[in-house]
Amino acid sequence: VTDGQRAERYMRAELSDGTALARLVSQTTDFSRGSFRVAVPKGLGESQVLDFRYYIHLDGDEPTALARLIKAFVSAPDHAVLIQDVYTSASEPWLRECEHRELARTYDDEVYWAVEGAELARIPDEEMLSIVHLGSFHPFSCFFYLRRPRSKGTELDRRELDRVVEALVGVAVGAFDDRSFLILWRDDLVPFPL
Repeated sequence: VTDGQRAERYMRAELSDGTALARLVSQTTDFSRGSFRVAVPKGLGESQVLDFRYYIHLDGDEPTALARLIKAFVSAPDHAVLIQDVYTSASEPWLRECEHRELARTYDDEVYWAVEGAELARIPDEEMLSIVHLGSFHPFSCFFYLRRPRSKGTELDRRELDRVVEALVGVAVGAFDDRSFLILWRDDLVPFPL
């Protein structure tokens, strides 16, 4: 994406509607240190997709591309992804019985889905898609970061959210047809995996 200012405005707006982590990233991250990417079909120029809110059905398999990006990223031992879930609260009973409950992390009453570890890099794309779909549909955000040792258990604290922001490599937010994503990536920290 060559119009970085437009992409940054859109991303900050999407993040400001999200969780505590999303708002923290929106308020403190210098987006000029990364580059913006978006998957668009061949033949569709950037001038046709300048408004990321505009409904454009891209006819691609962007969710699978995101699932593969997540898998490629977490294949390194110190890489992790948090996917926000603005619709689920930490007190909901179904959370204890959900298929991927071991991935749930909470901050106050917020829920995040943690993807980390090489074993998750090897799961089928469809299973990673089921994890991605645990996150909120609108707004959708996921955070790629360099993992540092964290406290045991499923609860996050403010210090850990600050660590995620400090070690942030990439951010993906929903765009266009709500099956597509605008991605900010710090290539100076980690080359883009795909």
